Amino acid sequence: MSERKIEHLIDENGRIPIFLDNNVWDFLFCNRIDLCAEFPSKRFNLCINKEVSFEQDEIPNLEEQEFIKHLMDECVKVIPFFGFYDERHSPDKQRSGGFGDLFNPGVGGVFSDKNQEAYRKQLNDLYLKAGKNKKTDLYKNEADIDLAVRSMSSIVLTLDKKRGPLKTACDDGNYVVFLNHFEWFGGGSLESYVLEQFQ
Repeated sequence: MSERKIEHLIDENGRIPIFLDNNVWDFLFCNRIDLCAEFPSKRFNLCINKEVSFEQDEIPNLEEQEFIKHLMDECVKVIPFFGFYDERHSPDKQRSGGFGDLFNPGVGGVFSDKNQEAYRKQLNDLYLKAGKNKKTDLYKNEADIDLAVRSMSSIVLTLDKKRGPLKTACDDGNYVVFLNHFEWFGGGSLESYVLEQFQ
């Protein structure tokens, strides 16, 4: 496993990017954790991918949906990779982002590099399953594969420790943090728990 250093992740604005798996919403909601306070925007860039945004739309608990909406409005952004329109998916289920908007450049996609795309192919070969979920429009493991690719250059928070893309990404030395044992951390902050994984 390669050595994971937090300083390798700091972006041009001096912030550390963090992506959330869909199961983290349940964790935050049940533990009443204020994500915006835990990871202040001066130091962290909180994100989800398009795939997680499709999954969160299917969360049945209306109170949790309101909780998520508040966080999305306050401090969490949807960050897609750059790509072109995919005819396999409806307009509202496109995975990629385009060039952005002249008046809102933040809506565009970010570029992936050849190492990320090679890793995606490797994970697709191992884990991507045919057949879409009718509610989310996602293929099995599609969201986790994208998050695993993100974990090469961003922290990814998840509770999914089973065999799959995120477990593989962690074993490969990427920046995956499992929150399953946070409750045993002795009352420390979520930020401290996450950063301690890279000490």
